[in-house]
Amino acid sequence: MTNGASLIRPVLIGLGLALLGVATGYGTVSWVASLDADRSSVNFADLGAVILAAALGGLGVIIFILSLFPGSAGRRSREAPPAAGPDQLSFQRLQAGALVLAGLMLALPLAASPGGSEPDRVVALAAMAGVIACFLVQTALNWTLWRRSDEFLRRLIAETGSLCFWILQAALFLWAAAERLGLAPAADAWSGVVVMMTVYLLASSFINVRNGAGAAV
Repeated sequence: MTNGASLIRPVLIGLGLALLGVATGYGTVSWVASLDADRSSVNFADLGAVILAAALGGLGVIIFILSLFPGSAGRRSREAPPAAGPDQLSFQRLQAGALVLAGLMLALPLAASPGGSEPDRVVALAAMAGVIACFLVQTALNWTLWRRSDEFLRRLIAETGSLCFWILQAALFLWAAAERLGLAPAADAWSGVVVMMTVYLLASSFINVRNGAGAAV
């Protein structure tokens, strides 16, 4: 009976994650399809932000789902016991919340200005208020996660930050030089944020996979 339950649980988790992936992909494709027929109005930074928001939100939901199954959650950490305790489950749910909030911060400006159109001032102020609220809550969650992290996780976070700093510093310098020489267009802040978040997500994934750890925020 126990063996049967242990076999059914991974299948149910896999089905749930597959459905989540389908929903995330459908939402991204639907947003792209809703853009104006004039492709010149398509902002590729916005498209990247949509994909990033879906990826961050989806990853947050996946981590939350895994935290509902202590056996699965415990195996995500190198040094964790087979069955995760309440502290580890709480930690992973904080991670999930921080990821979902990161996705919301990227999605809100897009939702307020569909297709790249300039939003109404009231809508823009409401969206900005939402972004600030998400930012403050996420900052508190990240601070809590840092304080509750062990030395191994703190080292992963520090390595991710260092790798991102050197990559983004090099990219910014090279782009600025090319822009000054008239070889590249001027970069806007929104595109910079999308590039920064993409680099951070890739660097975090690389470092965590290399060290055999779970997702770190």
